[in-house]
Amino acid sequence: MNGEFARIELVSHPRHLDKVQEGSLIVSSDWITYHLACRRGFSARRLDALLAEWPQELGDPAQHHIRVCEWMYDEHGQDMTRFEGVSLGKLFVRSVTFFSLGYGLVYYGLSRLLATHAASELVVHDVRLRHDLLSDQAKLHLAERVASLHGVRVVSRLDSLGQDHPDYPEFFKGSGAPQEEKGVKAWLRQAYAQAIEALFRLRASRRKRVLLMLGWIATRQILDARRQEDPAPILIANMSPKAPGFLWESWKQGTVLAALPRRFLKRRHSKRLDEIRNQFSRDTKKAVLGPVEEATRSFVSEQIFGQGWLEQKAREVLSYLALFDKHCCSSAVIGDSTNDTSRIIAEIAKHRQIPVDEMLNGMFLTSQRYDSRSGDSFTPPVIDRILTRGSCDERWIGLTKAKVSCQRVGYPALACLKKPAREMNPKGNALILPIYADCDDVLASLNNIFDHLTATVDALKAFGCAVIRIKLHVGLPNLAYYKRVLETAGIDVAVTNQGGLLEHLDWADFVVGPVNSGAMLETMATGKPYYPFLPEPSLIAPELIDGVSIFKAPGELVAWLREGRVPDAKAALEFYASSTSLPDTGRAFWKAMHREAA
Repeated sequence: MNGEFARIELVSHPRHLDKVQEGSLIVSSDWITYHLACRRGFSARRLDALLAEWPQELGDPAQHHIRVCEWMYDEHGQDMTRFEGVSLGKLFVRSVTFFSLGYGLVYYGLSRLLATHAASELVVHDVRLRHDLLSDQAKLHLAERVASLHGVRVVSRLDSLGQDHPDYPEFFKGSGAPQEEKGVKAWLRQAYAQAIEALFRLRASRRKRVLLMLGWIATRQILDARRQEDPAPILIANMSPKAPGFLWESWKQGTVLAALPRRFLKRRHSKRLDEIRNQFSRDTKKAVLGPVEEATRSFVSEQIFGQGWLEQKAREVLSYLALFDKHCCSSAVIGDSTNDTSRIIAEIAKHRQIPVDEMLNGMFLTSQRYDSRSGDSFTPPVIDRILTRGSCDERWIGLTKAKVSCQRVGYPALACLKKPAREMNPKGNALILPIYADCDDVLASLNNIFDHLTATVDALKAFGCAVIRIKLHVGLPNLAYYKRVLETAGIDVAVTNQGGLLEHLDWADFVVGPVNSGAMLETMATGKPYYPFLPEPSLIAPELIDGVSIFKAPGELVAWLREGRVPDAKAALEFYASSTSLPDTGRAFWKAMHREAA
């Protein structure tokens, strides 16, 4: 295919196929559009397939997050975005990582394409990232910048979908400030929280207090294991159950239910935010930047600094500062130090020399490093200790060179799920949880995931499974798009994003899903077989896979089902969650809160 097309046309939606010229090479950033183009006889390639290997220009993939999230440091290594002791810049790590990753892959993918074809023209109908964080202006600038390196003329026939269009595989609200709740509902929520806080303050003690910002299932097990001599847990009232039974138990046990104070920016705060913008602008003008770094800084300036997002996070910082002042937290436990709210809590605690623990939520299997745990070129980690669940977490800490201590406490969220294994019907109800590419696994491809999903369904149907159901993860995946993928592939199976995992597990005879999902452990704990797949390509580290058999192709899965083989749940649960060696995870947690040795 090299060198035989005079024109390359970039498309991202089936409607663009009606506008392309005969004899062009079609390059699609969309799975459905690519397959429809092939069916209509176009010469077509997928944008993500242009990079057979990770581009060296983007550096070590395991350092991608740290590298692209150092934009807030000036030439002297000082954080330009410090606000009341908190780095506002570090609160946007997910959005910046997604943008920089997508932009870099498109940029270098197009560069390799133009280097291997003698095309004289690059026609841009649309090109988009996995999440459409590129403005129309940025899309054209990207295409023109790459094309100029290869002497190719750019023709703009831009027909972008717009960031709110329903035809995206995933929805990611990373291109501007999220909408804040206002009106009567917001007032009623705040009034409820303040009333509950006032009531619980009547029972307040002088005992040490630990602020818990964890998922509810883990929090419930931790609360159930608490004794009177343990520190008093602080929970945010609006984020906690409101059932009378929970409130009564919390009152009896001495749990502190706190209202998150509402705070507004004063003149001095607004002045500081203006200083941040101005200093960032001056530093950007002086800095020597590559194409991806330049685009990333433009994204920060336009989308983060220019749409009220900075102000929103500054108000949140002031609210949590007031919470710490009011409730005298002696320590904090968070569930994800890369989450913006958890990061605020960790930075405030760190600034006040209050111990910060992180209890990992989900599976951490890649070698990707994060500054919150490993530090970066200028700043140490923001957490002090990781409360590990099992041997895997401890290997992962070593692999990623996280500069923190650790103490094993097991996995409290599994305690309420444990059930004995049961007999499995290999041709019964099959539940598929699609594998996915999070921003930790920068090598993974969303289009490859659709290939895998359709191939898995086809294989299970051919094997004779009675009923197949696809359950999407709550949040990012777009249900309508997944349905269109299956329709394009000629597959008729149920696909849903409704209901919790446990509800679907009750229905399923077995589960097929990603190895890098906490659903694997939850499924195994309930006694149901889980057949884990590894996405390819992937940054998932082989040394973090132990105690479980991994499948790479649907044919391997079918071979196991035909033989009636079931993965060893006991070995996996021990390696990842210490389910046998540390059965009382609740007490292990409170022992850690007393700073006792493991």
